[in-house]
Amino acid sequence: TYASLYSGGGGLDLGFELGLRGAVPVLRVERDAAAAAVLVSHMETGRLAPCPLWSDSGTLDGKPWRGLVDWIIGGFPCQPWSVAGAQEGTEDDRWLWPHIRRIAREVEPRGLFLENVPGIFLGGIQPVLGELAEDGYDAVWTTIRASDVGASHRRQRVFILAYRDQQLRQVGIEEVRPGWDAFVSGGRELADGDSEPGDSIEPPQEVQEPGRDVGDVGHPGHD
Repeated sequence: TYASLYSGGGGLDLGFELGLRGAVPVLRVERDAAAAAVLVSHMETGRLAPCPLWSDSGTLDGKPWRGLVDWIIGGFPCQPWSVAGAQEGTEDDRWLWPHIRRIAREVEPRGLFLENVPGIFLGGIQPVLGELAEDGYDAVWTTIRASDVGASHRRQRVFILAYRDQQLRQVGIEEVRPGWDAFVSGGRELADGDSEPGDSIEPPQEVQEPGRDVGDVGHPGHD
């Protein structure tokens, strides 16, 4: 089971279900009215599996969902790090990682699957990886272009797969469906010659090796 945050039109949901077959949504969260209307339409027509739809991650109480959600997924807002914007980073009101962390602490899922733009390497990925480690998650990450999977445009994105050590690692993360292969086999450099404007962002030294944890892995906290 999974909860989808910042669901948009449901594209990440479809990709997650392709990668982890049998995954069933139990909750979606989307504040934008137009995107929410698309989600409702897709659920009514059967393109997406039906589930409750919440409007604001800031008001979502995750505690009632504890024990019911195995995964939290989300393409959280990219404006704080997008090269097309002001790049205000963690000072941007749209930097919603703290919401994700709070919800994950309340829900205690087995894992998280997150997406953002390469600009997150300019200061956003460090708190994400460090706080995931503080809360008991290991993480692997990589960048994938849309063209890597057959699209006519490059549009590069960063994907982070975080998982609890003693749950997912027992079966071996490399066995979790072929859809996860890109995340466990090394990833790719952010700048490799054929990148488009805005793609050539080198990650800081401490996060250049895909799959390297930042911070000590601890236990879930609830402060």
